Amino acid sequence: MSNPETAPEALLRELAACPEGPRKEELRRELAKLAALRAGATGEDGVRERDLRKVPCPLGWAKARMTLEALAPGELLRLKIGAGEPQENIPRQLAAEGFPILKRRKFEDGTAELLVRKPETAPGAAK
Repeated sequence: MSNPETAPEALLRELAACPEGPRKEELRRELAKLAALRAGATGEDGVRERDLRKVPCPLGWAKARMTLEALAPGELLRLKIGAGEPQENIPRQLAAEGFPILKRRKFEDGTAELLVRKPETAPGAAK
């Protein structure tokens, strides 16, 4: 299931065909994870949040990207990222793909927070 757009449909098909049991429970958990990944949590200020502090690269970028794709154009996302490689790679990928970083905060524990806006036009689209 390399295409993230087809993953939910494939899981739903498998879930429908699967008899009750451990595999069906596992499929339900995977669908719940995908739904949470796409929606993201919302902070007190109404900005969507995604906590990736314990997620290594490149998986952290993949999860950030999927969350950003689920947002409406112009919507904000607060990304919480871990120390080291994620702080180098995730901002670089955001910039390369046209997602503006509006604010950066670094914390004493080495983690960071990025406030990102989904562009009004699709990243990479001609203006």
